[in-house]
This record gives sequence, C-alpha cells and structure tokens, in this order.
Amino acid sequence: MFLLTIGLNGLGLGLGSLYPKFDHENISETSSSTGGVLFMILALSYIGLMLMLGARPLYVHLNEKFLFKSIGGLEVPVCYAVIFIMTWVITYIPLRLGTRSLNA
Repeated sequence: MFLLTIGLNGLGLGLGSLYPKFDHENISETSSSTGGVLFMILALSYIGLMLMLGARPLYVHLNEKFLFKSIGGLEVPVCYAVIFIMTWVITYIPLRLGTRSLNA
C-alpha cells in the first residue's frame, strides 16, 4: 500500500504539472481534461498490475502457511523487484516530465 500511494501521488503530481489547467470556469472540467483522463487510465493500469504482481507472492505465502506446501521459487523475488521498479518508473518519469514542462 505504501508503494501504491507513492506511485499514485507521483503520477498525479507529475501529470498535473505536465498538463496544467489554470484557466477553468468549473473545477469539474479538470477531471475531463487531457491530464485528468490520462491519469485515470494510467492509475487504473498501475493498480491492476500491482494487484496481479502481488497475487503470486500472497498465493505462495498462504500455501506455505496453511497447506504446508513449498511452491515458491524465483518468481516471488522477481514479482517484488518488478513492483519496486514499476513504482519508481510511475513516480519518477511523470515528475521529471512535469518539472521540465513547468520550467519551460
């Protein structure tokens, strides 16, 4: 949950600064702008990938804990590594692009 929070905050802040909308008549226009729609699509994809990648380690843990079967292998550390890398990418790239956009 901590990584998910970091990733979504970085994505929201980065896309908000990449596609700023300062001149709006109604605040609800912000969610239907380019940055708002792109954020919703990327956030939903990110959450779905995090759930899929977190399901395998949980399955391995529950099998070892309750069924006393050792089925885990190399895929559990790989899943965790991909989760960390994906969180770093989803946080760093939008923040970097947003910083460049606001500086320009």
